[in-house]
Amino acid sequence: MIESAKVPRSSQRREQTHREIVRCAQVLADEHGLDGFTMDELAEAVGVSRRTLFNYVPSKIDAVLGADIPAEPEPFTTFRLGGPTGDLVADIRLAGANVLRLHETDAQEIARFRRLLRNEPRLAKAVYERLERIVDILTDAIIEREAKAIDVFAARVIASITLCLFHIAMDEFMADSSIHVADHFLRAFDNAATLFN
Repeated sequence: MIESAKVPRSSQRREQTHREIVRCAQVLADEHGLDGFTMDELAEAVGVSRRTLFNYVPSKIDAVLGADIPAEPEPFTTFRLGGPTGDLVADIRLAGANVLRLHETDAQEIARFRRLLRNEPRLAKAVYERLERIVDILTDAIIEREAKAIDVFAARVIASITLCLFHIAMDEFMADSSIHVADHFLRAFDNAATLFN
C-alpha cells in the first residue's frame, strides 16, 4: 500500500515539472519567438538544471509542444477495447469528452498556443505531424475494436472528424471558458451527429 502511494507522487511530480517546462517554454516563445531564448534560459525559468531539462525534453520544439505522443489515457484504452457501451459512435463521444476532462484547460494557454502556431511555422509543421500520428493511432484503435466491421478508409474518416471536433471545442472554449472544454466537445459532436444522420 505504501509502495503504491509513492509511485503516483513521483509520477505526479514528474508530470508537474513537465507541465512547467511546457508552460515556461510557451511563454518564452510567445514573448521572444522560438529562436529568442536558449535552453539555458528555459532551464532557469523552470528552476531546473540544463541536464534535468534535457531529461524531460530533447529539443526546444519538444519543450514548447510537450510530450510527443502522450501515454494512452484510460478512457482511450477503454474505447480501444470496445467500451464503455460497445457502440462505436457513442464510445468515441464518451472517450473524447473523458480524455478532455483528464486535464485542466486554460483558455489563455490555448490562445497563446494558437498564437505560437500562427507565428512559428516550425511549430505548426511539428503539430501537423503529431496530429497525423494521432489520426493514425485513433484509426488503428477503431479498426482494432471493430475488427472486420469497418474498413480503414471509414475508420480514418471517423478519426479525422473526431480531431476536427476537438479543434472546434477548443475554439468554443476560448470564446466561453465558463463551460468545460469537454462539454463544448460534446455539443460539437452532437451537432455533427445530427447533421450526418
